Amino acid sequence: MVNINKKTPPQSLIDYKRQQKIHDKDLVGKDIFDDFKEKSDLRTSLIEEQGYICAYCMQKIENDPLKCKIEHCISQDESSKKKLDYDNLLLCCKGNEGHKPVDQHCDTKKGEKSFHFNPSEQKYDMERLIQYNSQGKILSTDAELNDQLVQTLNLNFKMLKMHRLGVLQEIERVLSKKKGTRTKSEIQKLINRWEALGSKGQHKPFYGVAVYKLKKHQSYCRA
Repeated sequence: MVNINKKTPPQSLIDYKRQQKIHDKDLVGKDIFDDFKEKSDLRTSLIEEQGYICAYCMQKIENDPLKCKIEHCISQDESSKKKLDYDNLLLCCKGNEGHKPVDQHCDTKKGEKSFHFNPSEQKYDMERLIQYNSQGKILSTDAELNDQLVQTLNLNFKMLKMHRLGVLQEIERVLSKKKGTRTKSEIQKLINRWEALGSKGQHKPFYGVAVYKLKKHQSYCRA
């Protein structure tokens, strides 16, 4: 998981809220979000600012309502005020929707619960809070966040761990190509390469894992 830099909401959402004269006291039930018809605008805005990766697990997602879903980080059940709050909206993968609960992850596993560490809120520094071990397991020293990552979102589902492990192994492979110790400058170039968006505005899937691994390199950690 990585932080998300939120941009301006799509104009259709701004207009909808203005036309309906929506105020906090009006946000009851779920209809106020369901009745917003321009979901395609919302999906496009969300997927572009996320670089075409799931807000939670970082796997690749497509701008297709059958292959992704609009997620309320703080659930609609918990807070009616956040139903149309753009900063509370994320785009997620389908998370094995339709499979048994033990195999579900991300928003599908989360259901009507809330995730209290919104990656679009900069007060939650995901780079500092989240770690990955050598087996591809995600964890955090913050007990509440760790519980939400593992239990609420099921981000240690075996398939996700396998993908993260693959990224870690790719980093090891690249680093082993050159004999001797890598310089900090060389590590930074690799970090920049992983963080960069592709020509179509897409992040590399699970790129946050690669950045975490590289920033733990002894050469990068040196003053």
